[in-house]
Amino acid sequence: MSKKRPRYVFESNDKGAKFDYFENEIMTPDNKYFLITVDPAKDDYAVNSNLWVRNKLRTFPKMKEKHAIDSKESEERRSKIQSLREKFSSKFEVDFSSREHLLEDYLKNMKEEIPDATTNALGGGLIVGKYGEGILDFVYADFYKVYEELKGKEFIEKYPLSDGDGQLDSLYNQYAYFCNTFFNYEDLFAQSLYTYICPPLFVKPDKEKTHLDFYMAYLSYWQIIYRDLLEFCYDENYYPEFLGNLYPHERYYLYCEMQGLPTSVNLKQKHSIVDNKLTGNKMPFGLTEEEIDERYKNAVKLTKDFKKFAKEYECRADVLHMLFQSPRFIHICYEFSRIEEILNVEFMRMLELDLRFVKCQRCGRYFVRKTEKEARYCDRIVPGTNKTCKDIATIENFKKNHQDDIPTQIYMLYYKRYKARKDAGAFDEYSKKFNEWHYEASAKKIECDKGKITPEEYDNWNFEYFPNRKGNKFFKD
Repeated sequence: MSKKRPRYVFESNDKGAKFDYFENEIMTPDNKYFLITVDPAKDDYAVNSNLWVRNKLRTFPKMKEKHAIDSKESEERRSKIQSLREKFSSKFEVDFSSREHLLEDYLKNMKEEIPDATTNALGGGLIVGKYGEGILDFVYADFYKVYEELKGKEFIEKYPLSDGDGQLDSLYNQYAYFCNTFFNYEDLFAQSLYTYICPPLFVKPDKEKTHLDFYMAYLSYWQIIYRDLLEFCYDENYYPEFLGNLYPHERYYLYCEMQGLPTSVNLKQKHSIVDNKLTGNKMPFGLTEEEIDERYKNAVKLTKDFKKFAKEYECRADVLHMLFQSPRFIHICYEFSRIEEILNVEFMRMLELDLRFVKCQRCGRYFVRKTEKEARYCDRIVPGTNKTCKDIATIENFKKNHQDDIPTQIYMLYYKRYKARKDAGAFDEYSKKFNEWHYEASAKKIECDKGKITPEEYDNWNFEYFPNRKGNKFFKD
């Protein structure tokens, strides 16, 4: 069967799904980690402040007063936000320190316990991840499981739209679309990091759910593309006679040529001058704390000469003086709003650094190789257990390699039994004796291996070693 993939372009359309709402940033400071800043300007307090500043009125609360959130709903939302943050924190480092003080100030000023002020649980957060982990998180997300639960439910317009057609009304309505979309489909977006921080807007009710089907086609397409890329570019066992001697970036080029995809990718790199983001301790990217303090101490004074300088450039002297107070730094990042944009940034960075994915020999899923010794099994938790593929494979391989090794099996039976009791405190009076048993049991195992004692004798010796015995012998009577 042909593996030719059609080239789709998913844009705003009559299905009511629009992209490009969030404006996130990703920085790539070193060869191990990427840093994502989730758009902080799309949440309740940010939109409210924007409307208030631009309109000098509390426009936002007036628009929302018909749908006030009661205390029970507030607590439910708070709990949901916490659970989502914990979910993403299990895979990535998540830092909200730069956001929380803004939210606290907002809640204090609004004199409310909590409005829907954190519509997106990751809004304003800093996400730190290892290269490849974001791609894998998206590729292996099970969107269809949640989709099956949602497709039969009615799309509810919980947040009302403004009746006006001005610029502020349009700004508010975009936010209302966002809130309505999240209210209905947040569980779907939360299946992966990139879908959660690159949400679409569903801008009109759709009883037929065509907008949801359209979005699922979009997700499915990019999952297929990147699953194919992982296999084609990184799988050492995929056509090794043709691809085995090629680097991943060379295999990527071939894949694009054969699939009719562009071999170049346009990334949205942004250079800006800021006073609050340091990406180093040397100019132009940053300074040490001591140097920053020194700059503040030696800041320009508001003198007559300074006022003359400001007048020459037709600037207010007090405003210009304020701008002189803080040192400024170059900040370089990539901007992204859509899932394919962040996938492109991460994948291109992987190719650039010649980092490698490998396939887990137990579950068949790809993971990022850390060392040559860790190249066979991944660290994913196996469903229904608290063990990873690596843990279970170690046990399975041990059993396989020692299935005919009776002395080793006897030794492991008693080691696990006695060690568990010792760790539980059941053998406090024999804690020193456990180490003695371990030494003697190892020596007797060697005797059993050499045939000096029988396996039955070795079993009996281990069983009788400690009093208050529980459990069966290896050779059951």
